[in-house]
Amino acid sequence: MHKKSRIYTATITLLCAVFIFASPNMLAAMGPSPWAAPQIEQAISLGLVPELLQSDYQSPITREDFCRLLYHVLFGQETEITLEQDNPFTDVDDPQIRYLAQRGIVSGHGNGIFSPQDGLTRQQAAVLLTNAARDFGRDLARDMSFMFQSPMSDRAGFAPWAADSIAWVRRASIMAGTKANKFDPQGRYTREQAIITMLRFFDVVIGQKDYRNFQNYVVSLAPLTIENDVFSMSIPANVPYYRNIEQKTLEYCDWVQEASGLSFLPKGKQYSKITIINSGDGAPLGGEDGIEIQDMDYIFHDHTHPDFVYLHELSHTLQWRAAFIDCRPFQEAFAILNSAKVAKKQGMDFLYRYLMSFNYAFIEPETERAIISSDFETYYRTSKSDWDVYLVGFRFGVYLEERYGDDIFAKIIQNYGAKVGALKTSRDQFVDFLKNQTSQNVFQDFVDWYWDNKSIFAEKDEPEQQAGTVNCLPVINKHFKNYTQYRNIKFQTSVTIDFRDSHALAQMHGYTVNGISATIGTKGRITVAAFDKDGKQIGKITMNADENQKVTFKDAVTLVVIGTNGHLFFNPDFETNYSK
Repeated sequence: MHKKSRIYTATITLLCAVFIFASPNMLAAMGPSPWAAPQIEQAISLGLVPELLQSDYQSPITREDFCRLLYHVLFGQETEITLEQDNPFTDVDDPQIRYLAQRGIVSGHGNGIFSPQDGLTRQQAAVLLTNAARDFGRDLARDMSFMFQSPMSDRAGFAPWAADSIAWVRRASIMAGTKANKFDPQGRYTREQAIITMLRFFDVVIGQKDYRNFQNYVVSLAPLTIENDVFSMSIPANVPYYRNIEQKTLEYCDWVQEASGLSFLPKGKQYSKITIINSGDGAPLGGEDGIEIQDMDYIFHDHTHPDFVYLHELSHTLQWRAAFIDCRPFQEAFAILNSAKVAKKQGMDFLYRYLMSFNYAFIEPETERAIISSDFETYYRTSKSDWDVYLVGFRFGVYLEERYGDDIFAKIIQNYGAKVGALKTSRDQFVDFLKNQTSQNVFQDFVDWYWDNKSIFAEKDEPEQQAGTVNCLPVINKHFKNYTQYRNIKFQTSVTIDFRDSHALAQMHGYTVNGISATIGTKGRITVAAFDKDGKQIGKITMNADENQKVTFKDAVTLVVIGTNGHLFFNPDFETNYSK
């Protein structure tokens, strides 16, 4: 055989072997991810992607390639570049990058360093895009005043020089957040992510299009009020609101009325409609005039328990409209317990269990002893601590219903409303009325009952005895996707925290398992070791006494905690452990 033929044959054989033995990940990285493919195809068809970047879509994009992509979007196929300044960089001489620097779009790291082959963080990309939009003549100030935005939960981690840029790219829907309402400023960008971002940038900046895609929302372009016989809704200009807000509100109004035995429009009283107001600041607040919300997204999507938020605040509104009761312990007890009744009746089993076990309200023993004491009535009359009134209000409410019947709240509210009319009265006046409706000894009776029945308020996820193994399970249903709280895990010398069943459950629901991520706090020095499904140790950390730390172990299925104090706090992070 000819020498060249042998070489050719050997080369073909080697290439075949490479393709045969290439991993699926290697092969997948050659093309775009399925979710990205249509948009990448669109970007290429529009001439936005230079040929040298039309491959390796799933690999991280370098700073150099991102700038080439940005130049291509801004200036197309222009080849003549007039450079009027000396090269500001010592480690790159690309004319496109130098031109972007000349226009003030790119600045590098300082001291002449550009680091062309470094990866690009999300916040660096946001700054480059903002600089480019400003250079193109985009009115960024107008965008910031016009467009809707809810706050990111990780905004404290934004670099000061990037915060305004992050705000703009999000408001313009050029760069979205990641899961758990985060922007992830230090996250890395892949080529396919960068190309899709450039497609949005092209539409918004070059094409002057409004790229907002609120599939479930209507965006109000002028101050708007929607009304019917039950409620009104006031929406400021340029704020998106949930398309089915009217239907949803009417449905929830029916639920809370039915559960409570009360009416939003009591006989003999004249009321304006219930008002849904976009307040623009603060948390939701139910009141006599209706319910204020920070934004429409908050009720339906962003809160951990959106159904509870709406049911809770409408219950507050119901109570206010039936009687002007200014006593937070009573108001909170009514709102929580009425929401639980709704949840039970509507088949929201987890929400019902969540509220009735009150897992999210941990009360320290010293606080508990100080409040639920012989002086409890004074506390009830004077307390202004929101957290404390949630705790004792709920517990006192459970007692009232057990002692005086499930309709005790409705009776008190109706009778008090008939007594005071539309006049607001003091907390002392209401407490005296409460005693007349129940018993003059109702507060002391509650204290005695509480200490005899304290176990019903124990957190369901806190092991009461020494634990050798804790099986960590998430709750995954249409109402709630997270873990219940694991607090105060007690052990002698070690405890195993097992996620194998948790991972299996998540996979059954279509999630990809990433590993174990959790916040751990310890009162003594501990060592935390992580193990994979084969029992191989894949990571280990040591924590000192009184330390609180977020830990992440990729591919882990169990943690073993070893220590001498035998006490730790453990709270796993569902959003990090699993993804779709």
